[in-house]
Amino acid sequence: MIDISFISQEQTLFEGQAKMVVMDGKEGQLGVVKGHSPLLAILKPGPVRMITDDNEEVFFTNGGFAEVQPDHITILVDSALRADDLDEAKILKAKEEAEKLLDKAISINPNSSMAFNCLGNIYSNKKIIDFISDFNNAKKIIACICSGAQLLISAKVVRGRKIAGYYSMKDDLINAGANYVDEPAVIDKNVVDAESKPLQIYKSKS
Repeated sequence: MIDISFISQEQTLFEGQAKMVVMDGKEGQLGVVKGHSPLLAILKPGPVRMITDDNEEVFFTNGGFAEVQPDHITILVDSALRADDLDEAKILKAKEEAEKLLDKAISINPNSSMAFNCLGNIYSNKKIIDFISDFNNAKKIIACICSGAQLLISAKVVRGRKIAGYYSMKDDLINAGANYVDEPAVIDKNVVDAESKPLQIYKSKS
């Protein structure tokens, strides 16, 4: 059995053990059992199933993150509802709408000049910085990768937090009040930060 901590912004949804956890990851469906290799997965909107020998607990989420360790899995979501409390038609409609938003968000070709122009606009757009700051104030999950930590600095999100990032950003992060850690990825409260696609993760105890 693997230990599970399933947490939303409002409450702990599930704390216990299961034989297997099945989730819809960005790269495909993910099944986790005890002894699984460490990883950090982005979750798509959809069901999270916790399966025991004689029961199955199902929650529907709007997406989130899963930190997997060999004997424990932590699932962080913005919101989730127990399947028994939901109407199936409403579930499918909400899932479709969330997936459309996700597809729109990742539809830019990273090899095109449009992608570079978009990145430039993000880094210089005050509305984006304010949006990140408001997200943090509402204690919603924020995730970034590579040089995205620069946006967290501008939004004044990093002070007092453990933050990973490229070594070239170390001085900027420290000057902004972050506790820089030389790790592939780190979770500190509601912020998930990685220098590249991580295989292991350092989790803050704070």
